[in-house]
Amino acid sequence: MKKSIILLLYFFTIITCQAQSSNAFVRTNNLLAQKDFFAARDLYHSKKSSLSEVNRLITEANIDHIFNRLKSSNQKIELLFQKYNHSMSDSVKYKLYSIRQINHGKLYEYKEAFAVIDQLLNSYSQFMTNEEKQDFANTRLIWKALSGQPKQQIRITEETALKIKRDKAGLATIRVTHGKDSSAFIFDTGANLSTVTESMAKKFGMQFLEGVIDVTAITGNTVKSHIAVCPEINLGHIQVRNAVFLVFPDSALAVPAIQYQMHGIIGFPVIEALREIQITKSEELIVPLKSTIYASQNMALDFLTPIIELNGDSYTFDTGANTTILYRTYFLKHQKDIEQNYKIQELQFGGAGGTIRKQGYQITFSPTINNKVLRMDSVQVYTDVIKADEGHLSGNIGQDLIRRFDKMIISFASMSIQFK
Repeated sequence: MKKSIILLLYFFTIITCQAQSSNAFVRTNNLLAQKDFFAARDLYHSKKSSLSEVNRLITEANIDHIFNRLKSSNQKIELLFQKYNHSMSDSVKYKLYSIRQINHGKLYEYKEAFAVIDQLLNSYSQFMTNEEKQDFANTRLIWKALSGQPKQQIRITEETALKIKRDKAGLATIRVTHGKDSSAFIFDTGANLSTVTESMAKKFGMQFLEGVIDVTAITGNTVKSHIAVCPEINLGHIQVRNAVFLVFPDSALAVPAIQYQMHGIIGFPVIEALREIQITKSEELIVPLKSTIYASQNMALDFLTPIIELNGDSYTFDTGANTTILYRTYFLKHQKDIEQNYKIQELQFGGAGGTIRKQGYQITFSPTINNKVLRMDSVQVYTDVIKADEGHLSGNIGQDLIRRFDKMIISFASMSIQFK
């Protein structure tokens, strides 16, 4: 009888451990799906030892991807297909292939990215919404056009300091040169790809590639864009070769009402390749010759969008945005306080493509950074979803917060953001 009880207890212990392992895996992946990346990372590290090898590899492939360890992510995906190809469901394979094509693209392995996205569209389209199918088809055009093109290369010969100047729209610009020609380009970590007008692309000798893609503006308007590769541009002492640009008609980047013409945007793929950037209160962009290693890892990437952790919440981080805005997730978390102390009103947001009006509040936002509470007045918080991909994000951090500090350091090498 005693032996039977021991065996029964042993059996229930195994079942409990298996249930806890499965629960930890599901919870971690739910957090990843909600874009709550830092909570997912921390939960995984605390439960890692309880997971099976296949679940560890799946989760680590995701986390490595999000925290910019792209080669490591691809290695784990390759190992998963080698060891568990027959036991993994098609839905899991779909997610892994989706990550893999992004990794290849960010590593400038365009041919490999094209092959993977082709496989996704041909074999896994049943897992895509109509919108996702269109997005994948659009991305496929980019990878197809870039297949056979050389990788982007960055050469930093010495520490570079560039003056940031505000254009007519108040956006941060830096001087970009090509031979004897130069122009002010917006410097924007929130831009997924670098962008240029058709006239500037021709002036800078960019190579136009085949294919036309649809780019959706914040208002939902669709703009036709070409793809081009720039043989060389220079940012001070930094040489950038083979950078990819989306090319828009000049009119698509103009606001006639204020006689404003945007010439180009230096976006994430170029900025990330600099390894570390420093933005000072005196409006200077500094790129050190060698990046510093930082212990804290408070930055993640949602595809090509930087995410920062503040006070346990996740925010997108956009050096091109003048002001901070807060999303529905933040509103729901602080709903009682907001409704008691502020009046609901009609707010507007948007970009060069136009504006949208939504209900919300203007509140005092008080994040704690470096053990100090910042007080930011008249920050907009929206009661409804304003972006389809908000997920668990609390908002978007803009220049109004950055300017509160003497210097902000963004390290893509350490995936860390420091405020000094």
